[in-house]
Amino acid sequence: MKYDYFSHFPFAELRSQDGMSSFKICSYNYAYPQADNVDDGDWHRNYITLTIPAFKAEIDEVIFEGRLINFFLQELRSFSALQKKK
Repeated sequence: MKYDYFSHFPFAELRSQDGMSSFKICSYNYAYPQADNVDDGDWHRNYITLTIPAFKAEIDEVIFEGRLINFFLQELRSFSALQKKK
Protein backbone atom coordinates (compact mmCIF):
# COMPACT_ATOMS: atom_id res chain seq x y z
CA MET A 1 0.00 0.00 0.00
CA LYS A 2 1.38 3.39 -1.01
CA TYR A 3 1.76 6.08 1.68
CA ASP A 4 -0.21 9.31 1.10
CA TYR A 5 2.33 12.02 1.96
CA PHE A 6 0.03 14.83 0.85
CA SER A 7 -2.58 14.04 3.48
CA HIS A 8 0.02 13.88 6.28
CA PHE A 9 2.45 16.71 5.47
CA PRO A 10 2.19 20.29 4.18
CA PHE A 11 2.64 20.54 0.44
CA ALA A 12 2.64 23.02 -2.42
CA GLU A 13 0.55 22.46 -5.52
CA LEU A 14 0.38 24.13 -8.88
CA ARG A 15 -2.73 23.08 -10.80
CA SER A 16 -3.94 23.99 -14.28
CA GLN A 17 -7.18 25.94 -14.54
CA ASP A 18 -8.98 22.95 -16.04
CA GLY A 19 -7.73 20.67 -13.24
CA MET A 20 -6.23 18.19 -15.69
CA SER A 21 -2.57 18.86 -14.82
CA SER A 22 -0.79 19.39 -11.54
CA PHE A 23 2.60 19.58 -9.88
CA LYS A 24 2.77 18.77 -6.15
CA ILE A 25 5.71 18.72 -3.78
CA CYS A 26 6.09 18.00 -0.09
CA SER A 27 9.09 17.60 2.18
CA TYR A 28 8.38 14.99 4.79
CA ASN A 29 11.62 14.33 6.66
CA TYR A 30 15.23 15.32 7.04
CA ALA A 31 17.46 13.18 4.85
CA TYR A 32 20.31 13.11 7.35
CA PRO A 33 18.79 13.76 10.80
CA GLN A 34 22.05 12.92 12.57
CA ALA A 35 24.12 15.40 10.51
CA ASP A 36 26.42 17.60 12.54
CA ASN A 37 26.83 20.45 10.00
CA VAL A 38 24.54 22.87 8.18
CA ASP A 39 25.39 21.62 4.69
CA ASP A 40 24.27 18.05 5.38
CA GLY A 41 21.58 18.85 7.94
CA ASP A 42 19.43 20.94 5.60
CA TRP A 43 18.71 18.18 3.03
CA HIS A 44 15.14 16.87 2.93
CA ARG A 45 13.29 13.83 1.69
CA ASN A 46 10.79 14.99 -0.92
CA TYR A 47 7.78 13.48 -2.59
CA ILE A 48 6.92 15.06 -5.95
CA THR A 49 4.19 14.27 -8.47
CA LEU A 50 3.65 15.63 -11.95
CA THR A 51 0.31 14.72 -13.50
CA ILE A 52 -0.74 15.59 -17.04
CA PRO A 53 -3.36 13.86 -19.20
CA ALA A 54 -2.31 10.23 -19.79
CA PHE A 55 0.90 10.59 -17.72
CA LYS A 56 1.90 10.64 -14.06
CA ALA A 57 5.43 10.81 -12.67
CA GLU A 58 6.28 10.30 -8.99
CA ILE A 59 9.60 10.92 -7.28
CA ASP A 60 10.35 10.01 -3.68
CA GLU A 61 13.98 10.96 -3.08
CA VAL A 62 16.46 13.22 -1.38
CA ILE A 63 16.50 16.03 -3.91
CA PHE A 64 16.43 19.47 -2.35
CA GLU A 65 17.94 21.32 0.55
CA GLY A 66 15.77 23.60 2.66
CA ARG A 67 16.99 26.88 1.20
CA LEU A 68 16.20 25.74 -2.33
CA ILE A 69 12.77 24.42 -1.30
CA ASN A 70 12.00 27.76 0.32
CA PHE A 71 13.02 29.56 -2.89
CA PHE A 72 10.77 27.32 -5.01
CA LEU A 73 7.82 27.77 -2.65
CA GLN A 74 8.17 31.54 -2.82
CA GLU A 75 8.23 31.32 -6.62
CA LEU A 76 5.11 29.11 -6.62
CA ARG A 77 3.32 31.59 -4.34
CA SER A 78 4.20 34.45 -6.66
CA PHE A 79 3.05 32.46 -9.66
CA SER A 80 -0.20 31.47 -7.92
CA ALA A 81 -0.92 35.12 -7.13
CA LEU A 82 -1.47 35.59 -10.87
CA GLN A 83 -4.36 33.11 -10.66
CA LYS A 84 -7.55 34.03 -12.51
CA LYS A 85 -11.07 32.66 -12.18
CA LYS A 86 -11.38 32.00 -15.92
